[in-house]
Amino acid sequence: RYEQREQQLRQQVARQLPTLVIGPNLERDGGQLSAGLGVGLALPLLNGNVRAIAQARARRDATRLQVVATVRTLLADADDGRAQLGLAAARLKQVDGVLVPATSAVLKRLSALQTVGEQETVAILQALQRARDARVAQVKAQLAVGLAEVELYTVVHVGESLEVK
Repeated sequence: RYEQREQQLRQQVARQLPTLVIGPNLERDGGQLSAGLGVGLALPLLNGNVRAIAQARARRDATRLQVVATVRTLLADADDGRAQLGLAAARLKQVDGVLVPATSAVLKRLSALQTVGEQETVAILQALQRARDARVAQVKAQLAVGLAEVELYTVVHVGESLEVK
């Protein structure tokens, strides 16, 4: 779109210059036909197409501002996407590295104690609840990473599809 506005401006600037027209010329004078070459010079209005040039320049500049604003928005969105991805990845690492192993270890200890008959059912149920909560946190963290990756991919590829010249 910016290229179109730039081309329109070039056309308006070109219209302020005189146009030279060269072409064939046929004349009939008293039954006699004569052929020749005609030359004409079309002069633009005295204002030199100033108004049309100013309008074309304003449209081009407005389009440029829109392109710059879009690019800045995409860059900010990409930065936000990278930050969200980093946070989600850190949360997933924490869940995978600390929470899930800790709840698994508690469940193993409780199972071992239960086989000896020294464990209460309530403690086992609480441990199972914590293990389920850890797994849910893990799935949510994986989902957050996936969503952040999709968002970042979308922003980056929308930015790549813009043709700004």
